[in-house]
Amino acid sequence: MSTNSSSPPAHTDARTFSRLLAATCLVLGPACLLASSAVDPAWSDDTEEYLAEVAAGAERYQLAGFLTLVGAVLTAVGLVGVIHLLRGPRITLAQVGAGMALVGAVFMAGVFPINVIDAVGVRTLDAAAMVDVTEAVEDSGWAIVFFIGFLVFLMLGLVLLAIGLFLQRGAAPIWVPVVLLVAVVGTFFAWTQLLSVVTAALLVVAMAGLAASIISVSDEDWARWTVLPDQGRRPRETGARGSAHLSA
Repeated sequence: MSTNSSSPPAHTDARTFSRLLAATCLVLGPACLLASSAVDPAWSDDTEEYLAEVAAGAERYQLAGFLTLVGAVLTAVGLVGVIHLLRGPRITLAQVGAGMALVGAVFMAGVFPINVIDAVGVRTLDAAAMVDVTEAVEDSGWAIVFFIGFLVFLMLGLVLLAIGLFLQRGAAPIWVPVVLLVAVVGTFFAWTQLLSVVTAALLVVAMAGLAASIISVSDEDWARWTVLPDQGRRPRETGARGSAHLSA
């Protein structure tokens, strides 16, 4: 007897896998960034004090950099799934934001080698020399390009993603873009470890909401070019006449 009818088609398995992969990465990526903030020992604004904190916790500092690398890669994979979720007949603001954030995540991955170099430097160079090297690197034009690229693509991308999600009906629950915006704005004020952990936790919550939206999509809808059933904008408030017309 044939058992083909009892086994799901291979393409269905592929759809399920791609959805679960994107959703999982959307949660695990920000979770790794949260863990990075939690274990990072160096937070001082003063270069000399910062390097002293690195020297005192060199292994944790490198672990934080590695978690940032893993988190950035996983987040980038998850954002590919977000772009797929938002796919439709026209490019949306949320898609542009997700694409920019994806590029920003690639920039973020560059933090790991910087952390390794800092950790090795504080062990092999005297304190004064390491301070001079660090400040020279920070003043380098290419370093400035790196950090500007990171801020512009990641932060601006997440802002555009949040605004786009708010405008695009059915893409995610309304609280997702709100929490995402709070997380992005909070990042600019997260000069302490506690504030950094809080903003990272908010990012985890927002991305988990997006992950839930991806999981809720059926395999059939995921395979369509327009994944969401209605790619329109969120409706504005209507008056009594409009409400009566909608209910008719």
